[in-house]
Amino acid sequence: MTKKVRVGIVGAGNIARRYHIKGYVTSSEADIVAVTDIVKDVAEQAASEYGITKVYDDFQELLQDDTIDAISICVPNQFHAPITIAALEAGKHVLVEKPVALNLGEAYAMREAAQKNNAIVMVEYPMRFDSGYLKAKRLIDEGYLGDIVLVKGTWCHGGPEMYTKGKWFFSKELAGGGSLIDLGVHSIDILRWLIGDIKDVTGFCSTLTKSIKVEDNAIISLQFKNGTLGLVDTSWSVRSVQVRTEIYGTKGRLLLQDSPVTSIEADFADDLHGKLIIAHTKDTGDNDPHVKCVRHFVRCIAEGMKPDTATLDDGIAALEVIMNVYENNYATKKGNPV
Repeated sequence: MTKKVRVGIVGAGNIARRYHIKGYVTSSEADIVAVTDIVKDVAEQAASEYGITKVYDDFQELLQDDTIDAISICVPNQFHAPITIAALEAGKHVLVEKPVALNLGEAYAMREAAQKNNAIVMVEYPMRFDSGYLKAKRLIDEGYLGDIVLVKGTWCHGGPEMYTKGKWFFSKELAGGGSLIDLGVHSIDILRWLIGDIKDVTGFCSTLTKSIKVEDNAIISLQFKNGTLGLVDTSWSVRSVQVRTEIYGTKGRLLLQDSPVTSIEADFADDLHGKLIIAHTKDTGDNDPHVKCVRHFVRCIAEGMKPDTATLDDGIAALEVIMNVYENNYATKKGNPV
């Protein structure tokens, strides 16, 4: 039997429990052996709930544990880069939450550390593992939609306060930005995965409904290297959650909506006349896209292969788009994009 990948969890809050830990505890190739959180009671509670034997007071202690092969980083954005780099230097593989870093300098330092230490770094991009988006990519790649001319990505909800008590989301110094880096990073990544690399970007950020120093609404336009045009809009001001991706081609159209997908609506021309509605139940259990992402990370380590999706380079590419927009908004407005 292949030796199991031994995992440490850095940050034992909502993200770790809802997504990362579930992937590891249901994998036959992984064991969670340690957990750490800045609030020790939270770490101890997670350890008790999931049978994790070691609880550390500080992530540095966890990184010094030679029994650990890999870590999941489930902490606020400001810590993604420094903990990733420290973990890589300690010989650990890393699964990190999005965005990969606060800025490009940090992101490029992460890539350098990964290359230097010959380690795997993956980004937790669940949409790439959702069965609806996998179907969409297959239809695009096999030419059913013809040439793709326009894509749109929407991600809106009422703001982080709907899901967490953490105030760090509203600090540029701690989060890197607002709704664009929090929500738009998903849409940017999935459109790039479906269509290809992005050539040009422009956008606008505004603070419309919250008393914060980052944007609560943003809209950006994209031009891909193959000529396809794109739009991404995000909002922390809409109480009704909306996650939506639209793909328009010369032979058809796809609409994927909900979080990430509960239904796909497709219109085809030529030999497939009329409208086809593909009902799609949201992935749960073993098919949860978060779980599948974690398991892919484990499998890459166990089998000694480089990840073919949700890579650090993918995370950096999405961040480059966001930083381009921020440079043209924040830089001239002294940190407040209004």
